Amino acid sequence: REAIRRFNGIYAYDAGQVHPQLLVHPSPGLGFGLAASDSWLYGCNLIASPALWRVALPAGGAANDVATTGCFDVAGSATHVFYTVPDLGQIHTLALSGGAPSPIANTSSQPELLALDGTFLYWPYGWSAGSGGIERVPLAGGTPEPVASNELVASRAGLELDATHLYWTTGTGSVRRIAKTGGTAETIAGAPHCADIGLDGVYVYCTTGQQLVRFEKAGSGAVEVLASGFPTPLELVAVSDSALYFTMAGAYVGTQSQEADQVLIIEKPAP
Repeated sequence: REAIRRFNGIYAYDAGQVHPQLLVHPSPGLGFGLAASDSWLYGCNLIASPALWRVALPAGGAANDVATTGCFDVAGSATHVFYTVPDLGQIHTLALSGGAPSPIANTSSQPELLALDGTFLYWPYGWSAGSGGIERVPLAGGTPEPVASNELVASRAGLELDATHLYWTTGTGSVRRIAKTGGTAETIAGAPHCADIGLDGVYVYCTTGQQLVRFEKAGSGAVEVLASGFPTPLELVAVSDSALYFTMAGAYVGTQSQEADQVLIIEKPAP
């Protein structure tokens, strides 16, 4: 199930579903991320007074603010929701079981977009390659440590990660990656210029203009065109085990920043 943000609300789509379920109306601001537990959907409101909100699942309803310290992007684990507070240079967390939010990391950068695995939170910072980079902190909190420096992560797409690497697109659309432990970042050879990316165990999936394509993470092999011929540029919503979800003329979906007219799905071809 995917949660899609539009100007007038947030909708849930199931694979094969024709009419989406309206979860939240009106849409509580124009934040970047959405995070879901079994019982709640969380998001950020960037309008007026920035706040972290939540709405009950699966029924939906009115969104209620659960933190008002500011919120730009949100990500969730099995037990906690995490969110960025750029104006304070902090990462905050809130237990799904309840309680008050608290900061778990202070940084001299302005963290905006978040990604996580079972051990660390990762975020990009900076507005140019010379001043940008990626940092991380353990989920339990602590002192942020650098992963990459002199890198520009496109704010529309954010970070994607697999078991060993972080992936991102640059301001020019190049696809780069670095080991989660740091080291030297590399550009994936032969990759097209990408607006959005998603991952599975073997491939990077990429929207490039009016096409949806994929290529191997290692940069070997050809670029495969999976879908093309659309009247407007595409934005990738999600990659599941069996399908790819994407939009035309984009809606506020996850880390995206446009408004969609349609959400489309295609089956993933076999490797």
